[in-house]
Amino acid sequence: MQEKPKVLLFQRIIPVYRSEVFRKLSEQLNITVCYSEAKKGSSIKNAQGISSFALKLKRIYFGKSQTLMMQFPFLNLLKHKPKIVILEGSISYLTRYLLMILKPFFGYRIIIWTHGLKNNELEQPFQNFEGKVRLKLLNLADAIILYSNGRKEKLEKYIPNNKKIFVANNTMGTSSLNEIYNDLCKRDKDFYRKDLNMNSELQFIFIGRLIKSKKVDILIYTILKDDNNFNLTIIGDGPELNELKKITNNSPKIKFVGSIFDDKIIGKYLFAVDYMISFGDLGLSIVHAFAFACPVITVSSNHGPEFEYLKSNYNGIVLQDKKLNYNELSKINKVQLSKNARTTFENDAPLQKMIDGFDEAIEFAVNLKNEN
Repeated sequence: MQEKPKVLLFQRIIPVYRSEVFRKLSEQLNITVCYSEAKKGSSIKNAQGISSFALKLKRIYFGKSQTLMMQFPFLNLLKHKPKIVILEGSISYLTRYLLMILKPFFGYRIIIWTHGLKNNELEQPFQNFEGKVRLKLLNLADAIILYSNGRKEKLEKYIPNNKKIFVANNTMGTSSLNEIYNDLCKRDKDFYRKDLNMNSELQFIFIGRLIKSKKVDILIYTILKDDNNFNLTIIGDGPELNELKKITNNSPKIKFVGSIFDDKIIGKYLFAVDYMISFGDLGLSIVHAFAFACPVITVSSNHGPEFEYLKSNYNGIVLQDKKLNYNELSKINKVQLSKNARTTFENDAPLQKMIDGFDEAIEFAVNLKNEN
């Protein structure tokens, strides 16, 4: 088997949900992840046990931002002499500008791993100054890795060289999630509801940062109004927490459990409830829910590329407004939705499919050298 070229993948941090992904990329594609410590006070931390596939870089953050940062990659470039450098696509990730400047001196090829388009510009891409900068950088890259086929179809209209666009369907560490799910299946849903002190009424769960864009306040108002037999568990923390607790007025229908980073505990909640629900933008949390056979309810909005996994009335429900009707939800075959959610996870979101997308992009970028 031909030896894989050395690849350095630059990230600000390595969140827990990415650790298995990066470990597999390292094992199969000779990718080493270069990352840094999160900004002091940030609620997002690096995963543990990552030293086998990751290198920590010094960094500097600018101002109060938790995303505007620069790393110092020189020593790692000199030591590893990568054939390929993969960069996360955020415009505030200043390291990528430095690595693009250094490219001719080190002779590596650059792949940008990105959403391609921001959620709020899907209908009118690259119209403002920031968008024009992102488009320029994408055209300068040797290859592009996107999160979904839908984003690829949209981006192809703006990238003259379509051959350099690849898709690595965004997912999570599926083997570890499968192991947890299979263990949970040894008991039924009612067992975990009792364990989590949930009643037999319709149970919803929200997982995510408690920030304005997630529209958790609207969700809470919807759950509280009328006698609808809805219950909501909220997993997460953030600047809106205290205000959201005020809105609930100690209602027993709303339960805050704080941040949880253990997939075994999160999995138990997802396995026990009827639906994961969000009125704000959704992304990888859809995959997380489907891993535990939990259907998703959301509204038609500007979601992340992972929204393409969600098929209304098959593995979830896409509302045209922010109204929940108890009688209508009671008539839905939740068991079938649950089965379909799990099927989607197994068939459409395997980790190997994501790795294959990286492999194709790397092979394309490496072979560009032979054309010069």
